[in-house]
Amino acid sequence: MVGLRSSVRPAREDYTSDRLSHQLSDVEYVESFEHPRIAEALQGARYVRISREPEIWVYIGRNEDHVLVPRLYCSCLDFLVNVVGRRRGSPCYHLVGLELARRSGRTRDLSKKLGEKAPTIVLEVLTRGFSGALRRLVARGQS
Repeated sequence: MVGLRSSVRPAREDYTSDRLSHQLSDVEYVESFEHPRIAEALQGARYVRISREPEIWVYIGRNEDHVLVPRLYCSCLDFLVNVVGRRRGSPCYHLVGLELARRSGRTRDLSKKLGEKAPTIVLEVLTRGFSGALRRLVARGQS
């Protein structure tokens, strides 16, 4: 009979927030990261800060939005499947784009305006894939 311990496979290198944070702190890495949608995201100021403490951002995409915690998390499928699930070494383009947007000032900050509505927006993005309320605020130019 095979014991429980002998049937457990050794773990692969785990996804760690430290490794991801280190990559996204590296200016050369971030500036050399190539993805066709990053330039589009930066031109459109699609990164919106909705909370300062904790720091939470939303990427407003063409068809769907994503919740981001800088250097730590993105709610996109690529991050969940490849970074967390498959433990791929590189972050999704949303997180890299956020670092570039923050450094270049190509962001919007609605954190003061939203106040206690931020958790509702996060929930809306995570359950519906987008936030109609946030998109309306951005469309009205209230950033």
